[in-house]
This record gives sequence, structure tokens and C-alpha cells, in this order.
Amino acid sequence: MKYDAAVIGAGPAGAYCAKILASRGLKVLLMDKEKFPRDKVCGGLISAKALELIQDDQLNKLLSKIRPNPVQKIILTCGQKEVTKKKDRVLGLVVKRKEFDEALVNIAADGGADFVDHCEYITHRDLKSVFEIYTTKGTFFSDYLIGADGAFSKVARESKLRQRFLKWEMGFAVCSEIPREMIIEKNGIEFVLAKVLGGMGWVFSGNDFVNLGVGGYATEANRIFQCTKRLLAERLIDKNSHFDLKGYFLPAGGRKRPIARDRIFLVGDAAGLVDPFSGEGVFYALKSSQIAADTIENNKQSKDYEQTCYKTLLKEFRFSALLSVFLGDRNQILKKGIEMESMEAFEKILTVPPQKGCYKSIISRIIKHGISPVSPYLWLKSLLLT
Repeated sequence: MKYDAAVIGAGPAGAYCAKILASRGLKVLLMDKEKFPRDKVCGGLISAKALELIQDDQLNKLLSKIRPNPVQKIILTCGQKEVTKKKDRVLGLVVKRKEFDEALVNIAADGGADFVDHCEYITHRDLKSVFEIYTTKGTFFSDYLIGADGAFSKVARESKLRQRFLKWEMGFAVCSEIPREMIIEKNGIEFVLAKVLGGMGWVFSGNDFVNLGVGGYATEANRIFQCTKRLLAERLIDKNSHFDLKGYFLPAGGRKRPIARDRIFLVGDAAGLVDPFSGEGVFYALKSSQIAADTIENNKQSKDYEQTCYKTLLKEFRFSALLSVFLGDRNQILKKGIEMESMEAFEKILTVPPQKGCYKSIISRIIKHGISPVSPYLWLKSLLLT
């Protein structure tokens, strides 16, 4: 069957891209290698800036169905010290990614996209006017091919856009979902300033669960696992309870990489578009999908997509990466007495889109407090040379 666009991967990036394209009258195929609904390892926080990006009647209905927890409070914790700030506005929603992704897919399908799950993309062949796409459920044809298949994107590999991300380009996170009645939580968006290079912990309060985890540079993977175990042990009410910890990789944005070529587009994690400081990926998945859909609808070139993505996101990503370098391990925040500045920074990270920028002013204020940088050499070198 012939499609205008084939989207590989049905996470937020793929489902949202399919939804936009289908709503604009294109014939769209959306596929995923997993059987839906499927579990997805994630922190589960959808920021206010992401919600603002996707706001429409369909998505409002989506959010009402998945029973998210709207959160208005930020907490910074370091050991026994705690700083709290409550706002009048919602700063984010804590959701189960399984439910959020399924709802986005249903909206794309209701809007006209053909969704095929448990269907793995194998490779494709460029027939010049159309792509021949080979999958475990047969062969499809499409004018455009969109890779929304995550950090280890097979579309990126098969199209020769990228073989893999190097370890020092990646973040790594470990998390678990705990029933809310079994854990000590503070009904908010809590960031735990753990002693992990380039990272932090979190305790996000959902409707009937809590998402707890720690993230940082991938080179710190062993320490991240140990920090997560300690955080979980500290917060569990019943110390004899056991919950599995699951890890996942995050490709940090901030470098220019090839993300499009000849009617092929990479979006979200597949394009390496994750905030290096906060670890947020959903906003950038949605934003890059929006840019890809606009590029296709307006019959522009792949280079236009790449240029628009980097014009919109790259500057903010680089300041984010520099902030990560300056702070090193996050427990310096309370040690240096900049907790209120940091609280304001976290609020802006949740609410201010990258084109408006927030990281430059945060870095300037932190430098004034005399925090010495802790530099991951290869990452800093890549920022300066690309």
C-alpha cells in the first residue's frame, strides 16, 4: 500500500507527527515494533511548555481520559534540606507513559492515520520517487520516511544518517513506578540533588503512583543505579517491599548532527533532541515532529527541517549543556546557597520554550556565586568544535 508518509515508532514524537500529518489530509502509516499498549520507561513528567505546544480539543479529551496529576509545586531536596515553591499555575502533569502514548496513538488513528503495532521496521530501499519499506508485517511504500524510533534508531542506521551515539554523548536514567500509598512523597515535582555527575534524582507524584528515579551522564551508569537504590530505600514506607528498577538511555542535544536527508527525517530521541540539563525529551519530541510535519506539508527540503530544528533548539541546548558542566553534581546548588535562584531556574525549565530561552540568564546568575565548572572533556570539546 502506498502512503504519503510512514512514521516508524509510536512514542510521542511519532504519534504526534502522524496526528498532525493526517489532520492535514495526508495518508499516513504509523507503526511500532511493540504490541500496544506497551510499557515505556520514562520519568512521566509532561512539562507545562509541552502541554502548551499540544493544546487543542482532541488532546484535552486525551488528558481527561488518562487521569494525570496536575502539579503546581516544585521541591528541591538535598539530604535533610528542602526548599519548596508553590505556583498558581500548573507546572506539569505526571502521567504513566503507557497511557499517554496509547492515547496519542488513538488520536492519530481517529484522525485518519493507519496504525500497525507489533510491526518491526527492517530496512528500506529508495526507489527515487518513493521508499519501499520492509517490515515484519510486509512491504509498504511511502513518499516520506520519518524515524521516531528512539535513541538507537534503526531508521538512522539504515539511512546512513548515524550509526550510533557515542557513550559520552548519552545520558542514562534509572526509575521505578511505586504505588503512592507505599512511598513517602510530597505531592509535587521533586528534584533530589544527588551526588551524580551531570544529573539528579526525582520523585514525581502521579494520581495513584509515584515515579522515582535518578539520571546523569551515561559514563556514571553504575553510580546512578546505586543512587536510585538508596533513594528508593529512603522513601519506601515498608522497607521489605521490592520494586524493579529499569534503565534507559537519553541522547543529549547540543551538537549539530545530521538529522534529515532526501525525504527522511529523524525526530525526538532518534534525532538526539533531549535537554542535557533537565533530561526532558517529550517537549522536543513534539516540537521536532511539528517542524517535520510543517516541512512535509509545505514541500520543503530535508535541509530546511534540519536548519529549522537547530535554529529553534540548538542555542538553548548548548546553554543547557554548559549549565550541566558548571554544576557538576547537583548538590552544589544548596551548598553554594543558590537554592532560590535554582528554584526559579527549574520553574523556567518547565514553562519557558527554547525559542524564548532561559538557560543563559540562569548560568549568568550561577557564575556570580562562584561555582567552579566540572567539565566532561569530550562533551565540552564537541560543543566548541561543532
